[in-house]
Amino acid sequence: MAQRVKAMARLPGMDIVIPLFDRFEPLDAIAPYEILAYVPGATVRFVTAEPGPVQDVLGSMPVHGPDEAPG
Repeated sequence: MAQRVKAMARLPGMDIVIPLFDRFEPLDAIAPYEILAYVPGATVRFVTAEPGPVQDVLGSMPVHGPDEAPG
């Protein structure tokens, strides 16, 4: 297992995008993020298919798009 982790650390960076659509299930976005965030060299982002906020089935709504996010 340790050898596999060391080999992964030598991989080039990877940009992983998790798309969010209207009425998405939060677990469908958060669960993959929780796993993929540990991939060495990976950057994980949430994006919407079109500009503007989307609302999940629970009523949560982000207020920033990919180009408007702070910082």
